[in-house]
Amino acid sequence: MEECTFPWIYPTGEGGELDTKRSIPLKLRDYCKLRLMSADKRWQADPIWTFRAMNLIQRDDLCAAVNYHAKKLFKNDRLCYNIYPCNAVLSHRQVGKVEASWTVLGIPLYHSSIRSKTLYISLPWEEERILKRGRTQKVGMARSSFFNPIQASNEQCKIALKPSEDENECGSMFEQLPICIGARVICRRNIDFDGSMVNGTEATVNDIVWDNSDHIILPMSHRCIFPNLDRAITTTLPKYIELKLLDESIYKMLPEEVSFKDKNGVWMTRRQFPLNLGYAITVHRSQCMTYNKLVVDLTGINWKPVFVYPFMDLSLLPVLPSGIIDRISEELSGVNLFHFTLANEWHLTITTYHLIQLLRLQCSLSLENEIKSLIDMSKSPYMITENGISLVLSPCKWNNFVYGAFKMHVIAKSLKYYSTDMFFLYCRLWAFSPFYYESSYPTLDIFDYSYLFEPRPLSVDECALFKVWGNNQSPPKLVLNFDQFIKNLKSQYEYDIWGSYIDWNLFFIAGGSIVSCLLVQPFTGNTSDIDLFFLKENPRLFKNAVNALETRLQTKYFVRRKTIWSNRLIQFDLYQRFTINDIFNGTNFSPSIVLQLIRPTMIPITISRMLHSFDLDICGAAFNSQKVIISFSCLQALNSGHTTCYCIPVTPSQFMRRVPRLYKYQQRGFNILCPHQFDINKFLATRIEDCKESQPERTYRFQRRFFGDNCDSFCIQKKFCEHYRLI
Repeated sequence: MEECTFPWIYPTGEGGELDTKRSIPLKLRDYCKLRLMSADKRWQADPIWTFRAMNLIQRDDLCAAVNYHAKKLFKNDRLCYNIYPCNAVLSHRQVGKVEASWTVLGIPLYHSSIRSKTLYISLPWEEERILKRGRTQKVGMARSSFFNPIQASNEQCKIALKPSEDENECGSMFEQLPICIGARVICRRNIDFDGSMVNGTEATVNDIVWDNSDHIILPMSHRCIFPNLDRAITTTLPKYIELKLLDESIYKMLPEEVSFKDKNGVWMTRRQFPLNLGYAITVHRSQCMTYNKLVVDLTGINWKPVFVYPFMDLSLLPVLPSGIIDRISEELSGVNLFHFTLANEWHLTITTYHLIQLLRLQCSLSLENEIKSLIDMSKSPYMITENGISLVLSPCKWNNFVYGAFKMHVIAKSLKYYSTDMFFLYCRLWAFSPFYYESSYPTLDIFDYSYLFEPRPLSVDECALFKVWGNNQSPPKLVLNFDQFIKNLKSQYEYDIWGSYIDWNLFFIAGGSIVSCLLVQPFTGNTSDIDLFFLKENPRLFKNAVNALETRLQTKYFVRRKTIWSNRLIQFDLYQRFTINDIFNGTNFSPSIVLQLIRPTMIPITISRMLHSFDLDICGAAFNSQKVIISFSCLQALNSGHTTCYCIPVTPSQFMRRVPRLYKYQQRGFNILCPHQFDINKFLATRIEDCKESQPERTYRFQRRFFGDNCDSFCIQKKFCEHYRLI
């Protein structure tokens, strides 16, 4: 019949293309494909039929999103469809409005409630012909206990949305909120920063106000998720809730609207008050809160004492039993443990015995794979030796493992015992670990703890492993605060002139110049350069930073630039307050300040790694324009007046590199700690013409990337472990 009548009549009735009672079922997509590919070109050539066929296929594709069925109804003499489960796609056009327009397959629909989990819509029969494909998305609205449904037509489309039961996945908004006047509540969202209504704000419900208080109770058909509340009623959404804050001020909270996805990934919106009952809160919700009285329940299998520490004023912790404070400390490590120990030292069990127990029987950390990679390098300067690796034709040697007592996580735990004599010695030995370990040891912003500057004699533990070289009787006096340090830095090194020209995001100062400024009475004369260490690895960035700094310095100084090591070490000699006539008259033309800009060979570059790479622990001090950072071993050197040398020379080829360094710090008032095996008299009697540096050592000094100079030639770490029977 269709072939005979096309294109004048479309057979859509009985026996037509969409008749479901056909003896041979016809799939719409197959039918359209057959006609479009037919040898008879009438269907392909007819644009009206082609458009209609494509429209039908698109409608069929769109019917994969939302279930509906349809039946014919008459309302007000108007033919309509009542929608039951089949498929449709909804798109929300007015997000955030109480009444919203919706489209089903492109048809605009009105009078739908966006507060209801069930969406009621109507499909006018006469508008079905304009169904078309559009960019649509699944959208729906979740029902809260407070909603005001708007009367819809009898033609209904039910969309079963499935919001999560966890309010945290629903924008922190509950499906139903139990509340009453006098209830203690807590805000769950940031609403009004100026009005102090933010996430975590505590308040008491002062009043609940509706637009029309005569029609607020919902029928019993609405599900209540609090069946145990026998005196509860389900109401419409109030106009606002009046809250009394802790400072007695009143805040009127309006309903908030949030969008989120349900369990099926369908976007939906919930309108509710972002409140939660606040009679009891988790410890994480208690941040920044202050209470006059507090009850802490430490029982239960899920309790961890460390949870208390971040959320309580440390001044309150001593009221807890000492055993609980110890348990808290066991959960902490590193700088957090150090801060906690400083605040609760008198309530913690801190003894040398407990530090020994911490360090004892720790498994050593093997570096065999790393060592193998070094040996396999092209033209490798290393060679395997017994239990270690050494530099070819050099006495420099490192272990191929890290002793268990000196592993990073053990050191982080040891900070609890910072005040023990054993720790004084222990922290001095950290820097002996190979840099291939890439450990970043704990450091101190010393002027946060300036009271830790406290002169002391050498401990018995330190004397057990070291002997003293030098005759200084007492440690030098130290400055008391950051302002005194800056004053010294300005007077000795003209920091007030050049300090503002440094890019402190790229450089920091470390070494002897910082130590000199920590002393109340520094050594007469400027015996240290300003060593500026570059924090990045990019050589091009280093070159650009050096050039930029030179340009800025030339506004105040005559700058003489020296390249000591290309793209690694650049020196600026800064001259000021000279005239040409002074030079002709024989005035000593010497720089007032010497800046050395250094791009370290080790990677990654951190302040901690640089401080622990110096050959003397007293040099482990840095400045970044805002604070002075020192190592724990530097603190021991400053307090005791004795510095540890990590590179005590073993052969004459190393002597002359150490002599100027050791002499300088002896002149500043510090004695040198040497291993008992080191022969000081032989060292002092050595003729300087016999101190020839070998070529491999010189080459390594300028190209090292992995270990540095701090090799434990006298096996001090091993002797430490044996002394305390740790291995």
